[in-house]
Amino acid sequence: MMKRRANLICLLAFMVKATVLFAAPPQSEIISYPIYKPETVADSRCVSLSNDLNRYVLKFIEFHPGGRNPGSFEIRLREPSVYYSFSRPISDFINLQVDSLPMRKLSPDFKAMTLFQDEQQAGVTMPLNFGGKRILLHFYVRSGSPFLFGRIENPSGKELGCVQVVFKACILKFAGHKPVYQRQAQSAARQLSQQPEPQNLQPDDQYLILADEKIQPPADPDAVGPCLLQWSHAEVQKGTLKLQNQYQTRIEFELKSAFQKFEFALLESKRPRSNQEFYNYAKEFLKPFP
Repeated sequence: MMKRRANLICLLAFMVKATVLFAAPPQSEIISYPIYKPETVADSRCVSLSNDLNRYVLKFIEFHPGGRNPGSFEIRLREPSVYYSFSRPISDFINLQVDSLPMRKLSPDFKAMTLFQDEQQAGVTMPLNFGGKRILLHFYVRSGSPFLFGRIENPSGKELGCVQVVFKACILKFAGHKPVYQRQAQSAARQLSQQPEPQNLQPDDQYLILADEKIQPPADPDAVGPCLLQWSHAEVQKGTLKLQNQYQTRIEFELKSAFQKFEFALLESKRPRSNQEFYNYAKEFLKPFP
């Protein structure tokens, strides 16, 4: 009996090891992907970052000037969620600003964009020039994790002035023009509820699982479930959560002027999950930043 049990344990260990060994490595590639109103686009790149657990599609888009629009640059997320969470077909999910110059006013150098890939991670690097102040923006996936990771890097190490990073998420679904949401956010340290005023984030919050108590699968067939944002607080001067009775939720960070790197990660799911299902799934893979 003991021998049979030992053999079973060895077999299970071998199967786990084999799964790890034969898992497909993460991949990064430029792909073709539909763009909303392509006639407004001056240039673009669509990048797929994938592994065995998830796939994220990032759109880097430069728009033509037109009418009152002076032209703009946006980074949009289009997968894994079809429309909600951080994925939106017609708006950005991340924006940077250095002093008074927002990222959307930049003219990106798409030729300087680079892809990287090895057995453990695959990603894309986009250099950004904010009036002579250079920033590197990295997105990547890791083997064995469903998260999309990101890093905003100050390669000079010099003071850049006021650096702001804004993330935008549309939790679950659009509930009409006069919505009654019940937004909530679970951090590593506390539960936050919907408030009309912005709420300050603390170093021990570490991440936010954004959800709605009222609108969730499977009770609502149109809802997709929660999403998650994680960040490293070491380079954060101030963090703010705008969790209001609105379609869109904003998480804003002001970084230290001479920051070295700001790391973050987000998670959303293509498959609808209830709040509890998503909490359980996310916590299987959550690891604090160094």
